[in-house]
Amino acid sequence: MFHGYIIIAPTLVWNNKSILKLETEYFNSHKELNKTVYISYGSLDYKDWVINATVEFISMIKMHNYQGLKFVPKIFEGETHISVLSTALTNGLKTIFLP
Repeated sequence: MFHGYIIIAPTLVWNNKSILKLETEYFNSHKELNKTVYISYGSLDYKDWVINATVEFISMIKMHNYQGLKFVPKIFEGETHISVLSTALTNGLKTIFLP
C-alpha cells in the first residue's frame, strides 16, 4: 500500500510474536520487497516487551535479504520507550523522504 514504513519501538511480543511467524511465511513465497523500512527503538526501552523481539525481527529481515528492500534499523542510545519517539520519527521521515 505504501512505499515506505516507519516503525518505532514496536511491541512485537504481542500474540506470541505472531509477526515473526508471519514474516517467515511471507518470505517463503516472496523474495522481493520494493519498500523502505525504518525501524528503531531506544536502548533503555523495555527489554522483554520491545528490544528482544525487535532484535530478533531485525536479524530475520537481514537474513532474508529481500531484493529491493532498503532496511534501516536504528538504536538510539540513552532513549526510553517514550523519549525515542520524536528523534526516531524525525530520522524515519528523513530516511523515507530524503534522497
